[in-house]
Amino acid sequence: MTSEISLQIIGVIRFSVLTDDFTPLNYGDAQTMRQRFFDPHRLEERLTMFEHLCLSTLARQTDKGFRCAVLTAEDMPDWAMDRLKAMLAPHPQFLLYAAPMGHHYALIKDAYRATAAPGFTHRVSFRLDDDDGMALDYIARLRALSLKLLEISRDPFIVAYNRGYYLDRSTPGQNTLLDSVERAPLSAGTALIHPDELETNPYRYNHRAFAQYYNTYSEIEDGMFLRTIHPDNISGADKQGLTGRKKAERVAREVVDRFGIDLELLRTL
Repeated sequence: MTSEISLQIIGVIRFSVLTDDFTPLNYGDAQTMRQRFFDPHRLEERLTMFEHLCLSTLARQTDKGFRCAVLTAEDMPDWAMDRLKAMLAPHPQFLLYAAPMGHHYALIKDAYRATAAPGFTHRVSFRLDDDDGMALDYIARLRALSLKLLEISRDPFIVAYNRGYYLDRSTPGQNTLLDSVERAPLSAGTALIHPDELETNPYRYNHRAFAQYYNTYSEIEDGMFLRTIHPDNISGADKQGLTGRKKAERVAREVVDRFGIDLELLRTL
């Protein structure tokens, strides 16, 4: 069966997207949300995390056969938009998709459409937050696992990576790393595998509830996600599982090995 399957792997990352039905739940009216999202200090922090965690780990994947849209607000301040464009310019697999304020899921669907290409039988649609990172073999392992599971599982189905690490930035100047094995899928790197003609994506449902809607495969072999905890987490960053079971020295070695990020950078980020 796998010889008949052709996969395209595409992702969408949200960066300070203005919506009229999702983020207002956290920020109130649209004007308050706009002021909060476009606050210069907040944008500087988000750009820094995006550059050094999210973009850094995706751009250095061992398998570069994927495309990814960075969905943002078209009225982002010019200085921030220019920074985003400059970050993405050296990486042809990334698309900056700037959109006006609209319904959250409609904007997400538009971003996936803009990123997809014709001529494939199946699509691996992944999601990732702009302040999180993925292990450098994430795409390679996602591709291999998706092909294997298509032999035995009814599609669409979910692949989730529930073992990883938290970078806790809650206390300025005291960043800490913790290992974690989550009991339900996170947003970080979770993918929906489905026929290419089926227009759906992993933002359709809350990621913690995926097993209620899809066959869900959870891989915990190696640490795959690096998720940040900080005061600006929009949906919270609750740890739901086994956390902090490994010694700090081992966690540090694993993070350097899996993500290729300098420990001093993580301590000061």
